[in-house]
Amino acid sequence: MRDERVEEFEAAEVAYDVAMRRLDEQMRQIDALDNKITLVIGTASAVAALFAGFAASTIHTDETASVVTGVLALLTVGLMFAPSATMGFRAYWFYEWSVRPGWDQLIEFSRNNSNGLVKSWVAVNCIASLETNTAQIQRKLGRAGLAVLFLMLEGAAAVLGMLAILVVNGVIS
Repeated sequence: MRDERVEEFEAAEVAYDVAMRRLDEQMRQIDALDNKITLVIGTASAVAALFAGFAASTIHTDETASVVTGVLALLTVGLMFAPSATMGFRAYWFYEWSVRPGWDQLIEFSRNNSNGLVKSWVAVNCIASLETNTAQIQRKLGRAGLAVLFLMLEGAAAVLGMLAILVVNGVIS
């Protein structure tokens, strides 16, 4: 809550409505971003698991070249999975989002002030929340972007690893 004195806006109703709608929209965007981050983490896990299953079923354990190629491919996929999952979890991490004013402050301020002044005060607090949340959203987006980048690298490593194992097995047979 801001302690400084708030002036009553001439268009308090408009300021209040816009600020409340934008804060609601920001919360919806955060939820949508969290859903996308969950999808990235799940996809990275699936790629790693599917590749491990492919490698386990196609590596010829009696052929050194096949084993070495498989192990190198598994390590490469794993090295891409780890930062993808880590960045995904860091992006999904629990943030405390600013949603001002708090209930107690709202009740207290509402007891002693006019409707127009309360709406002006709420608008100012919602805008402060929007500004505070924006920095956290930017961090979340940056980490999510890194998770997606490493997911793409993991996918490329898995495809190349599959091809490498198949080529080595084809050359050996």
